[in-house]
Amino acid sequence: MLTPRLAARTLLAVVVSLAVVVPVGMVLTGCPVAREVALVAARAPSPGDCRPGAHRCMTTPDGPVPVVCSHVAALDGRHREWPSLPRDSYGAQRTCLHGCTVDADSGVAHCVGLATDGGAR
Repeated sequence: MLTPRLAARTLLAVVVSLAVVVPVGMVLTGCPVAREVALVAARAPSPGDCRPGAHRCMTTPDGPVPVVCSHVAALDGRHREWPSLPRDSYGAQRTCLHGCTVDADSGVAHCVGLATDGGAR
């Protein structure tokens, strides 16, 4: 026999399961809305008007950063520019110490400098 307490626990288990399974399933199946929500929650760069695959040097308050335009479009059809440099161990965006340039032959943006870390700081 189903007691009120058992019914409440069963309902809670179903609600919690759906609250976890549905969003994970949406992300794993490539649902665009779920992807956008996840990117906004992760503080991803806002979509802009860039050509997919294009590189450029972006100026930030901390210094120049090479960025590349994503091939994946946001819901509005625009693309995001992602930094080419990894974040440091504290989570801060690395920047180019001696400037940033776009290679004329390959079109790839990179830091200028002779340092072994590619000129990033």
